[in-house]
Amino acid sequence: MFSDVEYVPGSGVAKKKRDRTKDRQRRKEKQKEEAEQKAKDEEIVETTGETRAQFNARLETQPTADASRGAFQRRQRKRKGKPIEYRHPEFPKDQVVRFDSENVFEAEKLKEGIAQVEFAPSINLKDSDVDIIAAADPAFRSGLKAIIVGDPLRLVQNGIDITDAGVKKLVKACPNTKVIKLMSTQNLADRAFKEIILNCPDIEAITITALKGSQAKLDDFLNELIDRVYRTKLRFWDFRGVWINPENTNFLGFLTKVRPALEVIFEPQGKPALFFRDMDGVPLTKVPPQSQSREDDEWEDETDDEARAKRRANAKAFKKAGRLSTMSSMLGRPLYDFEEDDDSFEDDLDSDDDGMDDKEFQKLMGMIAQMEDMEAMGDYEDYDDDSDY
Repeated sequence: MFSDVEYVPGSGVAKKKRDRTKDRQRRKEKQKEEAEQKAKDEEIVETTGETRAQFNARLETQPTADASRGAFQRRQRKRKGKPIEYRHPEFPKDQVVRFDSENVFEAEKLKEGIAQVEFAPSINLKDSDVDIIAAADPAFRSGLKAIIVGDPLRLVQNGIDITDAGVKKLVKACPNTKVIKLMSTQNLADRAFKEIILNCPDIEAITITALKGSQAKLDDFLNELIDRVYRTKLRFWDFRGVWINPENTNFLGFLTKVRPALEVIFEPQGKPALFFRDMDGVPLTKVPPQSQSREDDEWEDETDDEARAKRRANAKAFKKAGRLSTMSSMLGRPLYDFEEDDDSFEDDLDSDDDGMDDKEFQKLMGMIAQMEDMEAMGDYEDYDDDSDY
């Protein structure tokens, strides 16, 4: 019946056929997107065991208090260039065990009552050493609060060989750890940081630094940290020597909005800095130890009262300048023509310039009185920039 119909490009029949093909393609793409979104919504969040949809819905209910630009600026003025606020807990000497040599790493020292274990910078902590800790007395592992390993100077000869697998075994064996310092690492990848967060609910401080000149990277953070009710005790991270890509750098910046107490150190462009504590990178050379007094006025910020007083003084100066400009325009002469120069008084006596005559003087005085009357009717408001924007 339709055998005589010719499908001519651009004809109504051909167009309808193309439209039906496009509609089928769009439906397939939409179905695919919906299936992918459903899979994402149903995936289980590592940190809480919720589905992703439940996690996102709960985050939307969390308030964003004190996240304005003005709030950050006020915190920045108070904290910039000041000592790092976080201090990890200190324990009595009888609760601290220090291993100074690989030859005296004795398991019997890992006993109940020990809160902190330190390894000398010269000790290369390996996964096999972690096995000894993981096999220690359960009472010791339960009570351990701090683990300090590696060379703070990150010298090449003092690198440690612990891997992500070793870190995972360590934190699973010692879940109540609050402070973990893994310095001069050379074999850690993305998973070590996550394992610490996931397995240590009371974690406060994490240090993962890399040997100088190494290519260590930290490409994967735990995005679930934007949940403010998760790991609420987190206060300090140190990532010196570890390369962080721009995307994760931006994430750190966003994270400090959610967790303003979090202090992060890393090395942008090779220079250690206290980064994003207040949305601003402060070089560590400008951050003194807690016990050191401030001597460098360059980094001293004004108090709120000082800043407000300066703004008001500037406003009054602008107001005065406006009056003078108005009077100058009305007189048709610059006002400095009427000023008396004490240093050249004698020269002025011999000058051909007669200065201001009586009429001009009276006119000037009248304008000044008029301006003062106008101000008395409605004084200008002091300028104050405490509003958030």
